[in-house]
Amino acid sequence: MSRFLFFVGVLTTFISFSLHADAEKPTATKGTLDLRGWDFLRDGPIELDGEWGFYWKELLEPEGAELAKKPPHYFQFPRIWNNAEVDGIELSRAGYATYSLTVLLPKDHPPLLMWVEDFFTSYQLFINGEVFSKNGIVGKTREESQPQSYPKTKPLREKADTLHLVLQVSNFIHRKGGSSQSITLGEEMQLAQAKEVELAYDWILAGAMFMGGFFFFGLYLFGRHDKPMLYFALFCLVYAYRNIGSDIYAINAVWEMPFSVLLRLEHLSVFMGLYFFVRYIVSLYPEEVYKPVFSVFLWVTLGISLLTVAGPILLFTSILPYYLYVLLLAICYGIYIVVMAVIHKRPAAVYALVAKLIVFAIVGYNVLVYFDLTPRIVLFNFIAHILFFFCQGLILSFRFAQNLKEAKEQAEKASRARTEFLSTMSHEMRTPLNAVLGMTNFLIGDKPKQTQKESLNTLKFSAERLMNLITELLDFSKIDSGQIDFSTEKISLKEFLRSVYTSFEKTAKQKRVDFQLQIAEDIPDHILCDKARLSQVLVNLLDNAFKFTASGFVRLNVSLEEKESDSVKLLFEVIDSGIGIKESQSEMIFESFSQGNASTTREYGGTGLGLSIIRRLLRLQGSDIQFVSTPGEGSRFYFSQWFGLVKTAEKSPAAVAPKVVDRNIVESKKILVVEDNKVNVLVIKKFLQKWGANIEIAGNGQIAVEKHTATPFDIILMDLQMPVMDGYKATEKIRETDAKTPIIAITAAIPSDIRDQIFTVGMNDIVTKPFVPEDLHEKLIKYLSLAS
Repeated sequence: MSRFLFFVGVLTTFISFSLHADAEKPTATKGTLDLRGWDFLRDGPIELDGEWGFYWKELLEPEGAELAKKPPHYFQFPRIWNNAEVDGIELSRAGYATYSLTVLLPKDHPPLLMWVEDFFTSYQLFINGEVFSKNGIVGKTREESQPQSYPKTKPLREKADTLHLVLQVSNFIHRKGGSSQSITLGEEMQLAQAKEVELAYDWILAGAMFMGGFFFFGLYLFGRHDKPMLYFALFCLVYAYRNIGSDIYAINAVWEMPFSVLLRLEHLSVFMGLYFFVRYIVSLYPEEVYKPVFSVFLWVTLGISLLTVAGPILLFTSILPYYLYVLLLAICYGIYIVVMAVIHKRPAAVYALVAKLIVFAIVGYNVLVYFDLTPRIVLFNFIAHILFFFCQGLILSFRFAQNLKEAKEQAEKASRARTEFLSTMSHEMRTPLNAVLGMTNFLIGDKPKQTQKESLNTLKFSAERLMNLITELLDFSKIDSGQIDFSTEKISLKEFLRSVYTSFEKTAKQKRVDFQLQIAEDIPDHILCDKARLSQVLVNLLDNAFKFTASGFVRLNVSLEEKESDSVKLLFEVIDSGIGIKESQSEMIFESFSQGNASTTREYGGTGLGLSIIRRLLRLQGSDIQFVSTPGEGSRFYFSQWFGLVKTAEKSPAAVAPKVVDRNIVESKKILVVEDNKVNVLVIKKFLQKWGANIEIAGNGQIAVEKHTATPFDIILMDLQMPVMDGYKATEKIRETDAKTPIIAITAAIPSDIRDQIFTVGMNDIVTKPFVPEDLHEKLIKYLSLAS
C-alpha cells in the first residue's frame, strides 16, 4: 500500500508540474498573441489560448469588410458558451460565432504544424484568408449545419511572421457549445511526433484491453464459467473502444465515422463499460453488497444506454454530467465494499482495493478533463490503466487458480478444455495482432516521414513484444500439457550462434554491457537440431542475463564435451556479472510465474515463465539446466545436449541453368482471398493491391468453392476457421475438380498443430498470422512460378 501511495504522489507532482508549466506560457490578450520571443525548438509547442476577438451570432469572412469594421468583443478561448456572457451579451450552448486572433511569430521560425481539436460540432478555420482546416459544415441554423468530430494535424505552409486566424463555429445539437479544446502550434517534427506517440499509446492500450478481454473470455468459456471473469472480459471489450473512440479519436485514422455514430459509440462505451464493471464488482464480493443500491444504478445505466442508442444527442450529452456525479458516488460505495472484503479476508481483496483506488483516480481525472478543469495527460491515463488491469489480472488469477483447485477431480475434462482453449485463444489473440502488425508494416513500407517511421517502429516493436508474450504463454501451456513437438533440421552452428549474438548487440550497446561470444575451435560446423527450440532456450537465457546485469559483461560460451561417430555433446554457458541469485531462491526461479523475490517483477519486468520453459524444453530433450551464482557478483547458467552430426556433405547436382523467376509475376494475377474477418481482409488487400494483383473476397468456404468453380483463380489464400464451411472442407471440395491451383493456408493457428492436416486436404503451404509481407510475397512468387 505504501508503494501505491508513493506512486500517487509521483503522479500528483507530475500533474502539478504540467499545470505550472502551462501557466508560464504566453496567452492571447485583446485578440493578439505575441510569440516573437517563443523558441519553438527549445520551448516546444504552445496552445493558442487567451482572449480572442469574438462576434456572437455572426459568421464573418476573413477578407470581408464587416470583420475589419466591427469592433470585436473579447472572449476566453477555449471556453464553452453554456451560461456565459460577454460584454453583457448572454451566450447559450446553441448558436454560432466568429473568433479572430492575430499571432505574431519570430521572423526565423522553423516549419510549423497546427493541431486542431474537435469542438463537438462544426467549425471552419481560416489563416491569412485561406481555409486551413474544417469539420463538417458551419451554418446559422440547425438545418444549415452539419457537425463532425475529427481532430486534425496539418502543416502550416504559411511562411509569414504574422498569422491572422478567423474561426467560425456553430453548434445546435450538442450540450457543449463553442470551444472546449485548445488549438496547438508547434515545430512540425516535434508536434507530429508527439501526436503520433499519443495515438500509439491509445492503440496499444486499446489492443491490450481487447486482447485481455478475449483472454478472460476464454478463461470463462473453458474454465468453470466464473461470472466475474465474464463481466470483466465484457468490460474490457467494451471499454477498449473508448481508448480509440474518444479524446483524440484515434479510430478516425482508420475509419472516419459519421458524427452521430461516433458520439453515440463514445458515450455508450462509458455507460455499458461501467455497467459491466459494476456487475463484475457485485459478482466478485456478493456477500458485501447491498444489492438494491446497485440494482438502481444498473437499471439507470441501462436506461441511459438505451437513450444513447435511440435518443437525441442533446439528451444523453446533457444527462452525462449528472450521471458522472452518481458514478463517483457508486465508486465510493464500491471502495467501501472492497474495504469490507479486506476486513473479511476475501480472496485477493487487497489487490481489489488498490484497483478500486486507481479507478477512482481515473474516473476523477476524466471528470476533471470533461469539465475542462485539467489538461489531458496521456502518460497518467496510460499508466493508471495499465496498473488497474494488472491488479484485475491478479484478482482473476487468484480466482482462476482457486477454480482449478476445486476442479482437480475433473482433470481429464479440464485437459480437453485446455486444448480447445489453446486452439481458440491462439486464433483469437493473433487475429487482431495481424491487423496491427499488418497495417504497421504497410505504413512503414509506404515511405513515411522519418518521425512517422520512428513512431511506427515503436508501435511495431510493442506489438511484436505482445506477440512474443502470447507465444511464451502458449508455449508454457503446451509444454505443461505434453503437447510440445520437436523437429530436426541441418544448421550451421556457427552462423546460428552469430545470429543470436547479433540480435543482442543493440541491447548490449544500450546498457553499455560488454557482450562476448566464445566458440571453441573444435566444435562441428553443421549439426542436426531443433533450431527454433535451441534459439528459444539461448534467447531466454541471454534475455535474463541482460535484464539483471546493469554493468560489466555477458558472455555466451559454446564448447565440445564429448564426440562420437554420429553425434556430439555440446556445452552451452551464459555467464553474467549481474545481481546474482541467493541460494534460498535456487529452486523458486524455475517455478512457473515466479522470480527471485516479490520486487523482481516490479523492478525488472517479465512473466516469470522463461526459466520454467527452458527447464521443461531441455528435460523433454534429455538435458537439464544448471546454474551457479554468487549474490552481487553474477551467475552462470549452463546445459549440455547431444546433437546429431551431418555425416557427409551433400553432393551438389550437375550444373543446371537456374530458372529465371519473374519477381513481378503477382501483378495482374487473379487471387481469391477466403477470409471472414473484415479487418484481416483490409490488411491483406492493401498488400495484394500494392503488388498489383486482381483480388476477389469470399467470406466463407462455401462462397469460395462457388466462385472458383465459376471462374478459376491463379492462386487461393485460405483461412481455416470460418462459418458455414471452414477452410479444410472448402479445400477438399476444390481438390475434387482442381488439383493444380495453389492453395495457401493463412491462419493464426500454431503451424506444428495443423501442418499434417492442411497437407492432407490438399493445401500447398501455410502462412501464419500475423504474416510477414515479404514471406507472403515470396510464397506467391514461388507457387505462381511453378504453376506457370
